[in-house]
Amino acid sequence: LTQHSSTDPMLVASPLASGALLRLSSESTTMLQSLVSWPHLVFMRGGIYKLCYTPDGSVIGDTWRNNIIPVDMKVIGVFSSCRTDDCLFNERWDCYFSYRAEKVSPCTVDFRTYGGGRNGWRVESGGISRVSWSAAWSEDTFVFGNFSAGRQQRCSDVVMGQYIVPETGRFVNFSYNPPGGAGFDAGASTFLSLPALRPDTAVNSFSMTACYCPNYDSPADATPGACDHTSEFIQPIGVIYYWTMRICDPNEGRSCGVVSPPFMRILPQQPFALRLQCPPGGTSCSGGMENRLKLLPTITGGGEFPEYPVWDSREQCKTESDETDQITYEPFPANGTSGDGHKSGGGRRDYKLWSSPYLVGMLHLEGKVEVCYCDADCVNPSNFFRVGEIVVAAEVGLARWTQPIGSTGVIQPIATLEFVTKAGSVTLFAGMTSNITEGMHPHDSVPWRRKSTLKLVSYDDEKIYAPYGWDSSRRPPSSSQQVTLEKSLRLDRSSTAEGRAGLDTACGTAAFNSVLINGPGSADAAKEYLAWVGPEPSQYLPFSGKENDQSFVVLAAGIYVVCYCSILDDKQLCAQSSYYNQATKIMIKGPRPGQEIKLPLNFVVRLDLEGWGFTNQDSIRLISMTQTCAENANDPKSVRSFRLGCPGLGGSTCRQPEEKEDVGVSVVSSNSTDIYIESIVIGESESTLAFSGDIAAELLDGDAVTLEQTSILLNGRTHAQWTDHERGFVSRLSGYRNYPDEPTVQRMLWNRVSYIQKSVGSNGMVEYERRKLTINVGWPQGPNMPEFTFLNRSGGWARRNRLQSHEEIKVDREALMKICWATHDVGRQQYYGTAGTVRFENPQQMTDAGVHLTARLHGSVAPALISFSPRRGQRVYRDYHTPVVVRILFRDLHGLLAPLAGQTGKGLPANESVPMESASQAICGKLFSEMWTNDDAGFPLPLGCYYGLEYTDFRGADEPFQPAYREYFILFDAKRGLKDICTKTEGSVTRQVNCVYQLAFNARVGAIDLRTNPEIVSIHTQCAGRSGYSPVCCPRYIVIEFGAGRSPLPALPAKENATELGRVELLPLQQ
Repeated sequence: LTQHSSTDPMLVASPLASGALLRLSSESTTMLQSLVSWPHLVFMRGGIYKLCYTPDGSVIGDTWRNNIIPVDMKVIGVFSSCRTDDCLFNERWDCYFSYRAEKVSPCTVDFRTYGGGRNGWRVESGGISRVSWSAAWSEDTFVFGNFSAGRQQRCSDVVMGQYIVPETGRFVNFSYNPPGGAGFDAGASTFLSLPALRPDTAVNSFSMTACYCPNYDSPADATPGACDHTSEFIQPIGVIYYWTMRICDPNEGRSCGVVSPPFMRILPQQPFALRLQCPPGGTSCSGGMENRLKLLPTITGGGEFPEYPVWDSREQCKTESDETDQITYEPFPANGTSGDGHKSGGGRRDYKLWSSPYLVGMLHLEGKVEVCYCDADCVNPSNFFRVGEIVVAAEVGLARWTQPIGSTGVIQPIATLEFVTKAGSVTLFAGMTSNITEGMHPHDSVPWRRKSTLKLVSYDDEKIYAPYGWDSSRRPPSSSQQVTLEKSLRLDRSSTAEGRAGLDTACGTAAFNSVLINGPGSADAAKEYLAWVGPEPSQYLPFSGKENDQSFVVLAAGIYVVCYCSILDDKQLCAQSSYYNQATKIMIKGPRPGQEIKLPLNFVVRLDLEGWGFTNQDSIRLISMTQTCAENANDPKSVRSFRLGCPGLGGSTCRQPEEKEDVGVSVVSSNSTDIYIESIVIGESESTLAFSGDIAAELLDGDAVTLEQTSILLNGRTHAQWTDHERGFVSRLSGYRNYPDEPTVQRMLWNRVSYIQKSVGSNGMVEYERRKLTINVGWPQGPNMPEFTFLNRSGGWARRNRLQSHEEIKVDREALMKICWATHDVGRQQYYGTAGTVRFENPQQMTDAGVHLTARLHGSVAPALISFSPRRGQRVYRDYHTPVVVRILFRDLHGLLAPLAGQTGKGLPANESVPMESASQAICGKLFSEMWTNDDAGFPLPLGCYYGLEYTDFRGADEPFQPAYREYFILFDAKRGLKDICTKTEGSVTRQVNCVYQLAFNARVGAIDLRTNPEIVSIHTQCAGRSGYSPVCCPRYIVIEFGAGRSPLPALPAKENATELGRVELLPLQQ
């Protein structure tokens, strides 16, 4: 069609259109012609044309008279295989996007001759070849049952003086080619890919006319070039339809996306509706009922399965007919009818709606289904095209309460489980929608509508699973080979889709556990805790029984997978075990039960516990074995057989605890180590943290950490600027999740760190990175991947699976105590958990140990001798690649034996000490006058000696006198120190003997009374590896051997003019 005249805007058929003939007039004997104007001759399609001539004015009759004039007419432009009137304008270039443009199909206009191109489409190009588009067509209206199509937009018309104004507001910023032009290159070897959509405007479908510039330079353009002005895009080549689909509540399909935002996710086994927004203009959807929906399983595999444009004949919707069984229609069949009428979206032309019957997703978390639509003639699969996808939420929200706080009624809200042995409930949360300007809310999903049952599955404590990669064809793993569910799926190392899907399998196959759960510990018991919701929608899914008043207790701390089933049989049991779905994970804070700790006597020590969710606000209490931690309303009394605040300084510290005194604790963190996170490199399933110091010396492989949110920057924004969408990203990295019903409160759900292998030595020893760790969280590569940095390159962190008391505990006599753990809750410390026991005892005894005096008079100063003999067969001294330290504790400086420094006859200053880092051989000479052994190799050369302060413990009102004490230390290099077997040569005979080591020093003799047989010195040999959780040869505080140094002779009362020896000479030991 073209304009009728220069003044009449009416459109009429162009000359030669629809088979019309054009009459020629004879201007001369050599020329036939016809002036073609108003209406002009207009070609709607590019290509090669020929003229047919008939001398009698008719193409019928004497056909031998008709001739084809041997002249080709080349029309520059695009053509397709369509043959009907104005069909090129009505061709379709279908695309789709999801709400907020989270997913956008490849939206292209492609008529390439080589390397692709749409079937049946070609271009006759003549120089510059470009494509643009019109303004968006106006919206359709539907008022009182009457549909009015939106106004369509045409391409530029120079004659009419009407030019396209390309839609730009729905797209992110882009530049034309050339930048000042109005289109993009598209021809025989290039194609148009439309710009990305803006998320904040991607809420409704829209239509645009695709317009082509056939190397045209219009008179309206002042520049000499072609296709650089909107007036030059004159050929309509179809309609670009942007479809969008909305996920709705079944009762709100007609208002979905109009009154309130649609949902972006569905939930397993929960009803939902679909609403397909027809692009406006009246041509995208017909008014009939023959339209159909087709739901296909998503093809995975990345590049192996490329995503084709919607219009491509290879696209899945056009080639696949087998629909997924993971989406069902209920009730089915609709209204008692048969056939596929339930797949029709109705007869409205502005949208199609599938809500009666509604749909139910039988997929697990993160599942996807492709949605295909056909408007007519749906028997032909090529008429289907993709309009979106249905996506299941990646995780279900966990509410803090069973109902909204402030709810009126007799039944009060029950808090979600948080601490071991403390009663609570589990409530799942859904039904949130997203703010279009902020991004998807982390708990965006349809609401709950179905009664459901609960199962809790141990995630990281119960070891009943085969190790990762275990060959199933082999015999089952033994109990010692079995691992936790977390390790079995390797989720402790990386968060893979395969591993996360394994949690759904575990939900179905794992047995209930009444040992761990005092409540829904069996399928039958779980019936008492059913979540009674529906048929009306609910944001809360509380597993608290019919009256919403049942709570229960978890008896063992740990992380549990929260599994639910909403398909119940007539006995209120899950209809099939495979119907159990994982929803989320929940941490029950507390210590690992059954820990048995052994510590030596007369050491200042700390207690180290394993568990879940530890903080600096926790505490421990030591009680007798006959008590329970829960007595006296979780506030038991302490035993008094240990001391706190040790070592004793001047008799003012190191005291017995008060009756209900808490032992202070802490977690290792960036604050305690002064080591911070400098940067992070995000991976798809794990990420790499770089630290400012030697982090491998502080954390073990597999430790669990949280990151300080206030130190994290997301895309350069601080925590005060984050949207709900951004907080969802940060929560995964930090290990803190907000409760959706009370967002100001967070729950802990940590991540684990792993060592990074650096190299493998020739001896097979693995070397690890010292300043880098991986963390088991990641994001797919792409434009939506978050960018994390840290404030001042100082990211805070804390270890949450290990708790340590302050190093202040000392026990003098053998004792066995129970360890109780508390957290601050309801205004005070609540002792909810029993961690295990701690036993203080002397370790394995040496073969011999003693103190020998050269002067026995009380108060005399003379050389003394400490002798000890390691136990034969103690291989630690020769096998371990770690320095060994000999600790000598002088038990009573003023009452039994006081060591003196050098030949001065004076003791060391009470407030003077030397740390291990400053140990030296010179200090050995200061402390000891001679060192001797019976080994042929001689006394091993120490690396150095060091010593501690003089200590005196606090004396309570009911306690005896507290003596002053001091420690000397001798440090030996690995495998160059003490031995368990020595070599002795006498004459020509060499034999192996027990080793004897003797240390001589000056001392002042005290009141040594054999009737009490006092222990004058305590001798300990220990591994000198780094203290803490990275020991080289043994756990912290473990003593290799112990010797009690006693004197075989008593001290004598002092006499006047008593002789004092100045030195002692050690003679060979007689065997």
